[in-house]
Amino acid sequence: MCCESQKSRYEMNFIKKSLFLFLIQILFVSSINAQENSKWSLSKNKNGIKVYTRHTVDSPIKEVMGEMVLETSLSSLVAVAKDAKNHSNWVYLNKYAYLLKELSNFEWFYYNESDAPWPVTNRDVVTHAKLSQDSTTYAIRINTTGVPDYMEKKEGIVRILRLVSSWDFIPVKEDKILIRFKLFIDLGGNLPPWAINLAIDTGPYNTMYGMSNQIKLEKYKNAKLSFIREKPLNKQ
Repeated sequence: MCCESQKSRYEMNFIKKSLFLFLIQILFVSSINAQENSKWSLSKNKNGIKVYTRHTVDSPIKEVMGEMVLETSLSSLVAVAKDAKNHSNWVYLNKYAYLLKELSNFEWFYYNESDAPWPVTNRDVVTHAKLSQDSTTYAIRINTTGVPDYMEKKEGIVRILRLVSSWDFIPVKEDKILIRFKLFIDLGGNLPPWAINLAIDTGPYNTMYGMSNQIKLEKYKNAKLSFIREKPLNKQ
């Protein structure tokens, strides 16, 4: 009887352990599948600008990506992107922005405040930008990250605690360039993720549309930056 009781307990423990391992395996596989299934979904297609969104693994807030192709130069695009004091003329809801510190042509810090619609409180962020250019393809990338502790918070303004974005300027043919903008931002405060996701494609679309107009201005259209290499027209 004693042996049978011990055998029964052993079998029960074995079953419990097996079920536990089985559940862990399911959760692990599900986690992998969730990451693999996080594919871009077209959200907006207007005026030559396509905006995509996707769910992220570590946040309920969606990541967003915009793409467009323009006839312009790499110098023009970089000139527009680096001119912080002009961001209010094309970056969505930007109230004002200014350069805080320029370490080199390839690295800088800037501040910007967003003019949020009522009743949402204005947001601000200090951004650390790094520019690089591929020596073979001539493609340019500007990676930007929020640095919330760079300066003291301003009264009455919510500091954005998490921002990761990038601009890619990729020569595709002749003088045409693919512009790709990726953004993940947590606006913080009391805004719920569902409210942010509801209009997540609005900002990138309007920002890219604004950029497409800025490069037509003479000061950007004719820009020649010594630290930027343009792709020769005969190289594809």
